[in-house]
Amino acid sequence: MRGSLSETVFLVGFHTRTFQVSESLLVSLKEGKQMKRITAITLTLAFLLFLPANTFADANKEDWFGTWAMNHDGFAGTLNIMDTKADCAGPLWCDMAINYVDNKGVKFSGRIDRIDSKGQHMVFYVNFPGNSQKFDAYIFSWNKRKLAGTTYWGGGTFGFYATK
Repeated sequence: MRGSLSETVFLVGFHTRTFQVSESLLVSLKEGKQMKRITAITLTLAFLLFLPANTFADANKEDWFGTWAMNHDGFAGTLNIMDTKADCAGPLWCDMAINYVDNKGVKFSGRIDRIDSKGQHMVFYVNFPGNSQKFDAYIFSWNKRKLAGTTYWGGGTFGFYATK
């Protein structure tokens, strides 16, 4: 029955010890480790699959607050979204304020038109001279420090993005 046993050598201090280990035992140990991996992967996938789809997608209005480095179709500036601390009974965004500062330091007022029920989509306007420009913004579901969307000017639709 040569080949059914293998020798495993261990170095203990300065002494060498040799043990006879059954190959079937080694295979059994390897299979056990692989089964543990498969079980862990299966449980992880089951956990993720049975989570509601919107678990990670929803945003709180506080996720919108902050100073955003914004670029709309090549125009760089800063979008500021703030809490006004106003006590209002209106919609979710009634106590939020917004403004935009262009790359020359010129500040433009704005207004928030709406935020969807999941908190992830905001429609706002920036009051540029002669044009109250609409922006459709979507905050990222996995990274609330990024947002992107579209804006409209002169009959065209343009992309924009912003990061905190």
